[in-house]
Amino acid sequence: MTLAGITSALRIPRWGRRRLRALDPYTIFLIVLCGALIVMAAIGPLVAPYAPDSTDLLAANQGPSPAHLLGTDSLGRDLLSRILWGAQISYAAALLIVCISVIIGTLLALLSSWYGGFVDSATSSVLNVFIAIPGMIVAIIAVTVLGAGFWAPVLAMAFASSPYVARVIRGTALQERHRPYVEALALSGVSTVRINAHILRGVMPIVLAQATFGFSVALLEFGALSFIGLGVQPPTAEWGAMVIAGRTELLAGNPQQTTAAGVMIVLTVISFTLLGERLQRMLGASR
Repeated sequence: MTLAGITSALRIPRWGRRRLRALDPYTIFLIVLCGALIVMAAIGPLVAPYAPDSTDLLAANQGPSPAHLLGTDSLGRDLLSRILWGAQISYAAALLIVCISVIIGTLLALLSSWYGGFVDSATSSVLNVFIAIPGMIVAIIAVTVLGAGFWAPVLAMAFASSPYVARVIRGTALQERHRPYVEALALSGVSTVRINAHILRGVMPIVLAQATFGFSVALLEFGALSFIGLGVQPPTAEWGAMVIAGRTELLAGNPQQTTAAGVMIVLTVISFTLLGERLQRMLGASR
């Protein structure tokens, strides 16, 4: 029997096509909202009315006005411009963390599920050890050793998140590994790489949902590192750094900087978390 005949007869999973054609209004709203946030981050620097570090001490701590739609900070910098520029940095960090952790976690899950036995047990034991170590602690240690900035916390958080991703995907990969089509492909002489490509397609709903969840968590944790002074450093516009930079202004009755950056973090975290939940339900039910 040819490979095409085997895959047709045993129905190698093709997830999501019919579900994606029948999206409910709530899911469409979440997709549009998350897409709008991503577009904002992509084109933000192009549409920002001012440079993010442009100061005007005569306009310091102003409320919203036609000239400054979100107001200004203590140095007279336009908050809308800083929010738009900061979105690119915050989203880029979260995206890199998610991509690295998902790639590493998925490869570990496929390796563990394919070989099973001792390899699976050893991999699970190692994952349990790393899961017991809080990711923020790993990031703080890495930043302490390598220095604050962008790349040190991103790489530390990416590797710290990988065991969580692998643990979630491993269970689904094990189920997929023992499906009839996998045995049929193996008996037909199909290479291990191609078989695992089919297994990957079967676990992709979980991978996609985990990546969406992970994006919101990564954004929040990266912002938290900047909040405590271990992430992106001033005067760079980054949402977490803006929240902490506005603390003195907040106490003086000028909450616009902390509020603007905090609202954007909360909006992003809620939007991507809810979308991840919907995708997990929708794509998981379509398998």
